Amino acid sequence: MKLNNKKWLLSIILFSILIRIPYFNCPLFMDEGEYAYQAYLWLNEGINFYKSHFFNMLPGFPLIYAFIFKTFGPKAPSLRFFLAIWNAATVFFIYLIAKRLTNESIALISSFFYACFSALPLIRGNIGKEIFMLLPLTISLYFYILYLYNDNLKRYALFLSGFFSGLAIVFKQSCLPPCAFFLIFICLKSPNKIKDIFIFLLGLILPIFSCFIYGSFSLGIKDFFYYTIFCRLNNASIFCGPWWYHFLRFLRSIIKSGIIYLIILLILGIRFIKKEFVFYFLIFYLFFNFLGISLGGSWYDHYYAQLLPPLCILLGWEIFYLLQSKKMINILVIFILLILPFFQYVLLSLHFGGFCCKSFYPECNLTPKIVSYLEKNCNNASEIYAFLYSDPSIYFLSKKKSALPYLFKSAFLFYPDHIKEFTKLIKSSKRPDYLITYSEAESIIIANRVCELKGNIFDKIQTVLYGDFRPFCKDYPIQISLIKQVFKTIPKYYMQVDNISFRDTITNIWKKKTEEKN
Repeated sequence: MKLNNKKWLLSIILFSILIRIPYFNCPLFMDEGEYAYQAYLWLNEGINFYKSHFFNMLPGFPLIYAFIFKTFGPKAPSLRFFLAIWNAATVFFIYLIAKRLTNESIALISSFFYACFSALPLIRGNIGKEIFMLLPLTISLYFYILYLYNDNLKRYALFLSGFFSGLAIVFKQSCLPPCAFFLIFICLKSPNKIKDIFIFLLGLILPIFSCFIYGSFSLGIKDFFYYTIFCRLNNASIFCGPWWYHFLRFLRSIIKSGIIYLIILLILGIRFIKKEFVFYFLIFYLFFNFLGISLGGSWYDHYYAQLLPPLCILLGWEIFYLLQSKKMINILVIFILLILPFFQYVLLSLHFGGFCCKSFYPECNLTPKIVSYLEKNCNNASEIYAFLYSDPSIYFLSKKKSALPYLFKSAFLFYPDHIKEFTKLIKSSKRPDYLITYSEAESIIIANRVCELKGNIFDKIQTVLYGDFRPFCKDYPIQISLIKQVFKTIPKYYMQVDNISFRDTITNIWKKKTEEKN
C-alpha cells in the first residue's frame, strides 16, 4: 500500500468513528434495551438469556452486550463507543475485499461509502443490531474471496469463512442465505466439492453448535428449535400474511431507508462496470443478502444495513469509472443520488428533534421519567412489569426484574395466550410490585393499530404503508376482550400511584396493594 493510500484509509476509518459521536448520548432503543436487559441479568444474577426473555434468536447480541458491559461498564455510551470501533473494523475489511477484487482506489471509495451510509439512523446505524452482525459477515466474505484467489491459503480461508459465517448467524438468522450462496458457489466452481463443502460446514457449525448446546440445556432441544426457527417462521415472517402486505411494506421501507437511491445509482451506472466474474459474484451475493432480510417479514428500515457491504463495493467500482468519464451530467447524477439519503435524514432529524429521532418513539421520552420514578420509590428487590410497553430498557435502566419474559407488545398481540398469562399473574401471589400501563382506551387503540385492517382498498393500503399494522395477530379481535379483562383485574390488586405523560401519550404507574381483595 502506498503511503498516501494508507493515510487515506486511516482517515476514512477515523471518519467512521467521528461521524458516530453525535449518537453517543442517544437513549437505548427498543432492541438495544432487550439485549442490555438480558446481558445485565446474565452478568449479575446468572439468569439464562432464554429465561429472562421470550427470545426467538441465537444469543449473539446479548453475548456481545455482556462482553461490552463487563469491559466498559453497563451504560449506553459504552455501547456506542464499542460499536464505533467495531464498525471501523468492518470499514477496514470492506477495503480489503474491494482491493482484492478490484484496485486500491475503488477500495478506498467503497470503504468511504460504507463509513457514511452505515452511520445513517434510518437504517439504525446508531444502534448495535445489524451493524454488529456485519463485521463477522464481512470477514466471512473476505476469507471466501481468499479461498477463491489464494491457492496457498485455500483450505484455511474456507474454514475461516465458514466459521465467521456461523458467527454472523449467531447474531441473526438472516445471514443464512449468504452462507447458502457460498455453498452453492462451491458446488458450481470447486473441483473438490465434497471436501470443500465439508471444510466450510465444519467452520460454520462450530459457533452454531455451541449455541445449540447452550440453548438445548436451557430450554430442551424441542423448545430450542421451536423458539429459534419455527416460532418466527410460523408467526411473524415472510411466510405469514398476504403477499400484497409484504410488497407494500417492502416499497415503503426501501424508500424510507434511503437504500432505493443507492440501488437506482447502481442501476444507472451499471454499464460502466466490466461484466466479469467479480461483478456477477457481487451481484448474486447482494441478492442473497436481500433474501436474508426478506425473511423477517416486518420490513423494518434497519434490515437493509445487511445490503451495505456488497452494495458499497459495487458503487465504489461504478463511481470510479463514472468519474473517469468526466461527464458533468454523470457527476451531477452521482452527487444527487448519494446526497439524497443524507438529505432525507436531515429532514427527519429536524422533524423529530435531533440525531437520535427520539420523538419518533414516545417511549424514548417516557422511559427516563418512569425509570426516575421507580428509582425513587422502589427498593432494589422490587419486580415490575410494563404491559404493552415496547421499551425493554425500562428494566435495564431501573435495574428491576421483569415479572414476565414478554418485553414487547408484539408478544401479547401476536400471541393472545400471553395476555391470559399476564391476567393470571396479577391474581397470583407472585404478582409484581409495580405495573406500568397505558390507559385502557390507549391500550385498545394500540391493539387496533397493530392488528386491525378495515375499510376500502385505499384505507387498507394507507394502513399498511403508514401504520403499525402487522398481519401476525392470532385470533384477532380476541385481544380486545382480553385487554379489557386485564384492566378490570388490575384495580382489584393494585392502586394507581402516578401517571407520566409525553405529548398525548400517558402511562399509569400502579403499586401492589398490601391486602388482596377477594
